[in-house]
Amino acid sequence: MTFNIAIDGLTASGKTSIGYSLAKRLNFNFIDSGLFYRYLAYYNINSTNFNQHTYDNLINCSNLSAFYSLDISQKASELSKDKEIRTLINQEIKKLTKKKGFVVVG
Repeated sequence: MTFNIAIDGLTASGKTSIGYSLAKRLNFNFIDSGLFYRYLAYYNINSTNFNQHTYDNLINCSNLSAFYSLDISQKASELSKDKEIRTLINQEIKKLTKKKGFVVVG
């Protein structure tokens, strides 16, 4: 694989569905940047001890239903407005996608 694909758009516009299907079809990895915010929101609300190990688990997480509650959605939206957090998440995604073959939505 020699490239990555980025898909951006409005909330609930189908980015994730299209991106996931495209990644599957091309045999690419899939990253939803919104999940990073939801993950941080989940640990901000539910845990006093946040560490790198819990953050690293996001990449291998298979049960994401806990990240889609109303409380988590609201906190994730709040966190996404913080410039420092956005910068950190974007840097993390750039590190993950140095190896090509990713579809990233956000």
